Amino acid sequence: MSHHIPDLTKMIGDTPISDSTPHNVAELGMLCRRLERQLNEVTKERDDAVFVTEKVLRDFSEHSRSHCKALDELVAANDRIKRLEEAGDAILNATGDDEEYEAMKQWHKAKEDKL
Repeated sequence: MSHHIPDLTKMIGDTPISDSTPHNVAELGMLCRRLERQLNEVTKERDDAVFVTEKVLRDFSEHSRSHCKALDELVAANDRIKRLEEAGDAILNATGDDEEYEAMKQWHKAKEDKL
């Protein structure tokens, strides 16, 4: 299968092939066979192009989903880091037993939160 899409304008002549009127039935039959072969060739090229386009779209869609999942995981990890930093700061800044106890609870909760 070729991944090359031909320049269709080069395949079209100035004069339609059907303008050359055949003089007899044999010439008409040859013209019909030639037109049918050209139609089959162009149809196959179109089908190949559609196949390649659909594959590219599927691959792009899978890549996009994978990228979004990785981005979501990164955001979740950054949120967890922020909670851990805030809990650590609260521990360091606690001035009394009650504040220290609450800060330690906050720290343990932040450590338990998994991605």
